[in-house]
Parts: sequence; structure tokens; C-alpha cells
Amino acid sequence: FYNSIKVKPITKEDLLIKVPKLYNNKVTCRTIKVFENTTFTEEGEITLNIANNILEWENKDCCLIAVFERYGKNNNVAFGLVEGGIIKEGAIATTWAHDHHNLMVMGRTVEDMVLAVNQVISSGGGYVVVNKGSVLAELSLPIGGIVSDEPIEVVGKNLEKVRQGMKDLGYTHMNEIMSFSTLSLPVSPALKITDKGLIDVKAQKFVSLFK
Repeated sequence: FYNSIKVKPITKEDLLIKVPKLYNNKVTCRTIKVFENTTFTEEGEITLNIANNILEWENKDCCLIAVFERYGKNNNVAFGLVEGGIIKEGAIATTWAHDHHNLMVMGRTVEDMVLAVNQVISSGGGYVVVNKGSVLAELSLPIGGIVSDEPIEVVGKNLEKVRQGMKDLGYTHMNEIMSFSTLSLPVSPALKITDKGLIDVKAQKFVSLFK
């Protein structure tokens, strides 16, 4: 159950979102809207610029979210955009992503997202909080990417550091861990994400990032 993260370290190029050529200079995108008192989300939208067929999302009022298939089955990667009471800087990544437990990352900058993903990979799974090129907090979960092999006292302290790190980055929720970890839960309304893409939970179908 160790060494279960079958994802190679990523680079900035792995987080580039290519926009179909049918769109010109701008594109309206679906967003996952997060609310502070529930893990249910709603679908929103944001219009972003396109440069050389690449979506320009940084420095906008949203985070990029990506899910990497981490079992070595198909190497899927899916992208989405998130808005609401979420982090205002840095990045967070985890393999404790209900219920498929793939590797999920959300961030404000590509650089911090790359660091967060690669730190989770090197730890064999877990929760990582990053800002401005530094790891602020980490909970390693090397057994299957979802279980710790440390004493509960250590787990508790590290989990609290992760939670506080998320708050320090601006995450506003009654349970930051559960809020982030259920953005990938495709049975919980209304718009969620897996390695296969965005899912309209109520309609039970995949939907495109681009409208």
C-alpha cells in the first residue's frame, strides 16, 4: 500500500490549459462556486482572456483546480476553475480527495501548484499547503495516499497546521479540509471535478470547462 502515487513530478507546462481554436480572444468558463457553510457547490461563470490558445487565469478572481489520475491507469488530467471563499494566494494539494482519492491541487499561481503537487508525490500522498515557493504545512499519508503511519498525536498536530495554513491563505469555511476534499466528490451537488472532467451532478453528465 506504500508507493501508490503513480504520477511523475510535474512542470508548469503540465498546468497549461489549451483553449479550442473556435474561441478567439476571450472565453466564458464554468466555475465551481464554494460556500462557507456547506460542501455543496453551484455552477458559476467567468470570462477570461486567451493568449496563444492558452487560458489566462492567473491574477483573476478564481483558482485553477486540477485532478491527476494517480493509479497509473490512464494518466488522465482534468482542469477546472474555483471561486468563492477559497484561498487568495498559494496552493493546496491532496490525495485525500473523496471518493476516488486521485491527486487534486488548487492554487493561485502555477509555480506554487507545481510545488504542492510534487511535494505530495514525494511524500507518497497527503495534504500540502504552499505559498510563495515554500511548504507551509504538510500531513503525509503514505499508506494508499489516505492513511498515516505516524502516531495520532503527530497526525493531529500536522493536520491542525494544514488547516491553519489553509486559513492563512484565505480559505473561509466551517471545515476547510472537508470543503476542499469534496470538490472532487461527484455525488455531491452541484458542480464537481474528477480526473475525467467537470461533472454536473444533478444532470449526471460531464460538462466542458468552456461555455
